[in-house]
Amino acid sequence: MMLKNWWKFLSILILIPVIALGFLVPLKSGVADSFPDSLPSGARGTLFIEGYNSNYLSDGQTRAWLKLDSAYLIQADEIRVKSETAIEADFEIPKFIPSNAMSPSFVLILDNPTDGYSLLPAAVQIDQDTIDVIRADAEWPKVQLTDIHYKDGMTFPYRNILYETIRNTFFHVPMWFGMVILFYAAFICSFRYLFTPTTKYRWHFLISCILLMVIGYGPLKSMILTEGATTLKIIYHSIMGISVTALFSAFFITISPVRSKEDEDRKALSLTQSGVLLGVAGILTGMVWATYTWGKPWTTDVKLNASAIAMLMYFGYLVLRSSFDDKDTQARLGSVYSIIAFVMLIPLLFIIPRMFDSLHPGNGGNPGLGGEDLDNTMRMIFYPAIIGWTLLGVWISELSLRYKRLKDRWMEQWEE
Repeated sequence: MMLKNWWKFLSILILIPVIALGFLVPLKSGVADSFPDSLPSGARGTLFIEGYNSNYLSDGQTRAWLKLDSAYLIQADEIRVKSETAIEADFEIPKFIPSNAMSPSFVLILDNPTDGYSLLPAAVQIDQDTIDVIRADAEWPKVQLTDIHYKDGMTFPYRNILYETIRNTFFHVPMWFGMVILFYAAFICSFRYLFTPTTKYRWHFLISCILLMVIGYGPLKSMILTEGATTLKIIYHSIMGISVTALFSAFFITISPVRSKEDEDRKALSLTQSGVLLGVAGILTGMVWATYTWGKPWTTDVKLNASAIAMLMYFGYLVLRSSFDDKDTQARLGSVYSIIAFVMLIPLLFIIPRMFDSLHPGNGGNPGLGGEDLDNTMRMIFYPAIIGWTLLGVWISELSLRYKRLKDRWMEQWEE
């Protein structure tokens, strides 16, 4: 019995440490804020710096730099520690800045042996009266970042916008991954209900999908290499992604003969219900994230609106099925709707948002799940979280499927 249900135990074994580590692992030290926002060139300026999870008082060896780029830095010549999370840093600002901007932005970098290094992007602007890049380059102090410290132990990265909500990465994002996987499985079951394919057609499906990929690969790639347009690249990768999805679908649809069309329909419904559950949980956790990062739980962002449309489509699937009493009608219309809904889900979530500017990570040129937000420590928890939440969704689907089987069997006996 335990061997048969190994994947259920696996979901528990994954999610328990994911939730525990997701909440308990501390964040790295960081720079929460600094003021003033601007300093004049050719004068001595003071920055008041507020740290996060910092130990400025315990470790008196804190150093600070203002960085324009890797070649141009200004090191603080005096630092006064006020508390564990507050310091004042004095900088001697050169008269001329090696930049063609009147008020270039500088990154603030702090370092000490206890906390390691931390930084605040665009912490301060240096206002210069006259631009003289040649003179600025000649007179600029020769400063280098040396003996940088790295904090030991398991920690999550500190991000100024996210703060502690960076832990939501293990909930919001994996839940939506699981939702898409469950909707895809429902799509496969709906297809098997409508067309009842057998294994003898498997190679017909596979060869057709491979030909689609080969035919589309050559001309599309050559056009993209010559044109180089971002929209063409998005379309190209989308078509290739759809082709790969079709290839996998052909395999799963024909993986085994359909023994019971009614059971395929029950599976599709159960998987969709579990997918909707994960989708709603993903939206709610996303709204918590948006409240902290964007100041309100919902915006007119294209990614959010596309996600809302996708969820409404699947709510429509559940409403459609409940609108008919006849089970055959429910199954036929539900299967057609499920296939159309998943086909629409692909452009809504993966194509359209990438064609427009978006605040949402991973869309509109805004990187998602990159090294700046997802370091190796978080990856150790993030990828298992996808598996754990997906398996939990499958488990819920199986319980729902067993309930539907028992209910239909009881109804059949009652009618007899």
